[in-house]
Order: sequence, then C-alpha cells, then structure tokens
Amino acid sequence: MPVDILRPRTWVRYKPSLCRNCFAGCCTLPLRVNSEDLYHMGFLEADEVSGRLEAVADRLKKQGIIRSFNRKTRVFTVRRRGQDCIFLSPERRCLIYERRPFVCRRFPEGGARPGYCPHQKRKQESHGRTMEA
Repeated sequence: MPVDILRPRTWVRYKPSLCRNCFAGCCTLPLRVNSEDLYHMGFLEADEVSGRLEAVADRLKKQGIIRSFNRKTRVFTVRRRGQDCIFLSPERRCLIYERRPFVCRRFPEGGARPGYCPHQKRKQESHGRTMEA
C-alpha cells in the first residue's frame, strides 16, 4: 500500500536512513507550536512568552507566520505554502533547522503515529521527466 500523508496507518516504521532522499513528508503535516517554540524560532521576545498572546497572534498573522491561534490552548498553527510548511525550501530542506520547534525536533516520537513517518522518496526532474532519487 502506498504511503498517504493523511492516513497514518500507511506510514512506515521510522529509521534515520529514511531521511536521505526523502520528500520531507513530515514538513507537510500541520505545524502547531506554543509561545516557547515561537521564542526559540525567533518570533517572540522573552517577555512575550508567558504574557497575553492575542496581540502576538495578531502581529504574527499580519507577518504571515501563523494561520491561527487557539486562545484556550494557547497553540498557534503555522501558515503553510500550499501543502508545505512555510519554512521548507524549494529544495525541501528546513530553512530554520537550527531554530526549528520542539515538535519538529522530536519527530517521529510524537504526532499522529509515534515511531512512524510518511516517508516517500523524493522525486527529481531530469530532462522533463520525473525520476525517483
């Protein structure tokens, strides 16, 4: 059965070697972060982390960083570019790798299916044809 990003039961058991030549499927999952993550990512000042976040959410929405903010849980959802995280480069590499949020740092330990990932081989363009890497 092929891997379907939206169906975790189709994911494959994770092993580090899968990251080579991967299409970055984990970077197509919704990214939900808290204020500490946003501080680590460089979008909040230290004094904003534990304060009122409504104004922060408004600012980050205007900047195009987040899509939404849940006041009850204090969780932000990062905006996406198409199906990808906004921090994923066209080469499918994380643009903020050293500052990436906790959920990304611990993938695939948590998430929809702990210990599994939506791995698919990266496709490369070659003379107008798509080839597996």
